[in-house]
Amino acid sequence: MRSRQSSRLKTYDYGQAGLYFITCVTLERQCTFGDVQDDEMVHNAYGELVLEELTKTPQLRPTLELDAYVVMPNHVHFLLSFPEESTASSFTDVPRVGMPHNARAGTLGAVVGAFKSVTTRRIRAAGLASFGWQRNYHEHIVRTEASLERIRRYIENNPKMWLEDAIHPDVKSD
Repeated sequence: MRSRQSSRLKTYDYGQAGLYFITCVTLERQCTFGDVQDDEMVHNAYGELVLEELTKTPQLRPTLELDAYVVMPNHVHFLLSFPEESTASSFTDVPRVGMPHNARAGTLGAVVGAFKSVTTRRIRAAGLASFGWQRNYHEHIVRTEASLERIRRYIENNPKMWLEDAIHPDVKSD
């Protein structure tokens, strides 16, 4: 069995204030959430469910802010902000439902883990027993306003670029 390397920065506190660009991909890149038609994402019931859970994140954790986001056929992109007052210590009263056992409350990993866990349970309960997410997720710490604007445009234009997307199941990766 191969050991997995974490892409997380070893010395970075993912519970501190910051803005993060997150990508979660379905297991084996299965197109589960709908399809892109005429450069627009059309969600099916599973996609609507994921969208609902994603937009619920700031309601469950009021110190977090959800910026731009898109639910694509086999992945989700979103920008999540941990404002200054949202340090991990402010999450002591947040329910740990769906949070991975090894994740520290209030960290990026805990929030993403809870989102993936809840959506997995709901999609399986809705009839797609084989649904799952890839084990990890991609994150990028947004450090500049220019980077933020590029990422917002990328998210907004993601449906238009679907046929060339590296996550598209028909695109061959090197």
